[in-house]
Amino acid sequence: GQLFFSVVLLGRRLKSNQLSAVGLLALGLGLASQGSSSAVTSTKLPPVNLSPPGKGDKIVTTTFLHQLFFSDFATGFFAVFFACMLSGFSSVYFERVVKTKRKQQKYPISVWARNAQLATFSSAIATFGALVKDGHNIRTRGFLHGFTPLVWTVVALQAGGGMCTAAVIAYADNLLKGFATGVSMLFCSLASYFWFDTIIAIPFVFGATAVIAAIFLYSC
Repeated sequence: GQLFFSVVLLGRRLKSNQLSAVGLLALGLGLASQGSSSAVTSTKLPPVNLSPPGKGDKIVTTTFLHQLFFSDFATGFFAVFFACMLSGFSSVYFERVVKTKRKQQKYPISVWARNAQLATFSSAIATFGALVKDGHNIRTRGFLHGFTPLVWTVVALQAGGGMCTAAVIAYADNLLKGFATGVSMLFCSLASYFWFDTIIAIPFVFGATAVIAAIFLYSC
C-alpha cells in the first residue's frame, strides 16, 4: 500500500532494484511470520456436491465462488488487504502534508505540531471507545485503574515509537519506515523465542535472510 500511494500521491520514482527490494521485503516478512508461529490452524471448506438433480439425496447449491468470497479465509484476507491499503494511504498522506505543504506555507507547521493534531483526534476516538466498552468500570474504579508500572512502560514505548515514526517520515520516507518495521518484527520474533518459547522454524530463517538482503538491495 505504501509503495502504491508513494507513487500516486508523491510522484516518487523508484529504481528497479528498489522495487525488487520492496517485493523481497514483503516475501521475507511473510515467510518470517509463518516461520515464527507456534501453531498453525487451517479451516477446511465444506465439500461441494456436484451431482446432477435426481442423483443425490441432498443438493448443495454452494458454488466455488461462494466458498471463495464468503469463507473465513476470504474474510480475513480482504480485511487485512483493506487495512493495509488504509494504513498505507494514511502514512503517505501524512508524509505529503508534512513535506509538501511545509514548503508552501510562510510559517510551516512542525512535525511535532502535526503529531499533536493527530493525537487530539485519536484521543477523542479512544476515549469514546473506552466509555462505550468500559464506561461502568471507569465510573466506579477510575480511568487509570489497573495501570501498573508495566502498563506505563508500554505506554511510554508506544509514545516514543510514535515520535520516532514521525521523525522518520519527516526526515526520510515511508518506504524506509517499512524496512525499519520489518527489522523490528524480526527482533520481536527473536525476543518471543527467548521469553515466550515461540517456535522458530526454517521459514523464519529464510524470511529473515530475505529481509536483510532486501535492506542491502534497496540501498544499492
